Amino acid sequence: YSLMRDLSIRKGFPLRPFEYYLRLWEAFGDDLRVLLASHSGVYIGGVLSLIHGKKCWYMHGASIGGKGNLHPAEALHWEIIRWARSRGCIFYDLGGSGTDSPPREDNPNYSLYHFKKGFGAKLHYLTGYYDLVFRKGTYAAFRALEERALPRALTFVSRWKQRGHH
Repeated sequence: YSLMRDLSIRKGFPLRPFEYYLRLWEAFGDDLRVLLASHSGVYIGGVLSLIHGKKCWYMHGASIGGKGNLHPAEALHWEIIRWARSRGCIFYDLGGSGTDSPPREDNPNYSLYHFKKGFGAKLHYLTGYYDLVFRKGTYAAFRALEERALPRALTFVSRWKQRGHH
């Protein structure tokens, strides 16, 4: 959890409470796997994946920044794949890549796409989500607030957490 917390602060995205992860563990038990990578006694990365039927999903992961050429994600994902195969899985979902269609090297998320492709992953395009608008004025105001205020609020919370507040 501390890896996830540190990553959320570093990248400025919200983090689910610790209880969420405990509930996942309670709900999925042996079908959930958490793997951690360490170097010199310090945890440097972790992944959380779960199995349902013949499919395994990568749910969450984190690694610490600034560790030079240490890349724990490759080894962690490989071990999750091995675990999933030992449990009879035939599919491992690495999650989204956040790239363009088709992926372009100048996209900020191309490295994530490239990482997943290195495992033999295939990119599947899914239908996006769409809003059904009933009140155009209210919707426009909400979207403006979401696009302008939400990033500022997340930055504020991230900085607040960096100062040791919880």
